[in-house]
Amino acid sequence: MPLAPMLSLLLVIGASSASGPIQGQKVRTAQDDYAAAGKLVERSIAGTLVSYDSGDQLRQAIANGKRNAKQESERYETKGPSPDYTIKLEKALLALPTGPGRPTRLDLDRVIAQEFEPAWRLILQGNRNPNMPPPQKELNLGLDFPINAGFKQLVKIAIRKARFELASGSGAAALRTFRETFQFTQRIKNESYVDRMVMVAMEAIIFAEIEKSLTALPSQGLSELIQAIYASISGPSKLQSSLVGERINHLALTDMTEKDIASAPTGSAIGDTDPDDEEEDEEDKKWSAMFQSLGSSTPAERRIFFQNARTRLVESYGAFGRMLSKPEFGWNFKPDTTPTAGHLDFYVSVQTGLFPDIARVEADARTRCRIAAITLAAREFAWQHGRYPTELSEFLTKAEAHDPLNNKPFEYSIEQGNIVVKTAVHPILGQITLRKLPADPGAKNPRRP
Repeated sequence: MPLAPMLSLLLVIGASSASGPIQGQKVRTAQDDYAAAGKLVERSIAGTLVSYDSGDQLRQAIANGKRNAKQESERYETKGPSPDYTIKLEKALLALPTGPGRPTRLDLDRVIAQEFEPAWRLILQGNRNPNMPPPQKELNLGLDFPINAGFKQLVKIAIRKARFELASGSGAAALRTFRETFQFTQRIKNESYVDRMVMVAMEAIIFAEIEKSLTALPSQGLSELIQAIYASISGPSKLQSSLVGERINHLALTDMTEKDIASAPTGSAIGDTDPDDEEEDEEDKKWSAMFQSLGSSTPAERRIFFQNARTRLVESYGAFGRMLSKPEFGWNFKPDTTPTAGHLDFYVSVQTGLFPDIARVEADARTRCRIAAITLAAREFAWQHGRYPTELSEFLTKAEAHDPLNNKPFEYSIEQGNIVVKTAVHPILGQITLRKLPADPGAKNPRRP
């Protein structure tokens, strides 16, 4: 192992074996472990190589980087911008095998897996860390979103690690990597819509790779991965956790808006737009009209407006949360097209208008988890019986075979030797399969929301 990863590994081992926090010291949470892993890969060869599948791609990227730097230098008659990324690519290439046809994708995967090891140990440490971040209690503008911490990058690198393990004949190790990576996605901070969307995006990366490598997956470890996926959807929708933070944010922003208008009733920048601006859309005009109206209102009238706004927001979030506690076929995925009757209706509709969109993404994600678990269960059946099951009832209970989105059983078949599990066609979400399908731009209703 190269010296730098070895030193990082020793630091990680030292941190994991240290005694608990002393009095007054901040408790290290799982989120801290994951964030530390994200910082490690920012500086590692693994983070540099993960975007490339061959030596040719890597060399082409280096050539493009040098050419772009040269063009910038000539254009401005000064020294071009420092090609830091190109330098990183060149250093990464030096760590790879040379020779005809080298480095191959397997060569890249091997180096990625080796260099990822210190960060991977931090992820494992986080998965076993019982300390989670305290719940949000005040306004959070999201500067520490999981996407900002590079968590999707960690999942992409972990997938390359699993590929290498499969190619090296270590199928059980690959399944452990899939399972630990999935557990990592389930334990990240989940206090906003963005948090939840990042979690869903990371799940999709894992499921797409599982579909590609399904026939190579061994029996050892399959049941544990299946159980982990089922556990992720066994309780309430994870979107309900996100609602807590979103509700706090919207109420806090409402308080701030009320204070801003009270301090400068006629000087609000948001209400200072040009009514003759042709590029101003209808919503901007409604915002302008609302702020102008509030600015000219009496303090008592503004207090009543914002008090009613807070009450309506709490009621709307409560109703949305109750809907999420039902099976997915009872969810509302259609946007509200009812015209807003006044400023208060408009204000509340803007704060809650994403509910149907978020519900579609959530239902899609939960359904895909069920499909992933069923697909893996069919693979496990094949290991036990030497053939794929012919129907769902051979390896699933009636409840496991039921699709809550369409309120009917999942569709199952073997096509060209491949396991295919999908939903019936939903009138709004289309047909959901293990891998997220691209939207059909020619279709009247795209298959993906």
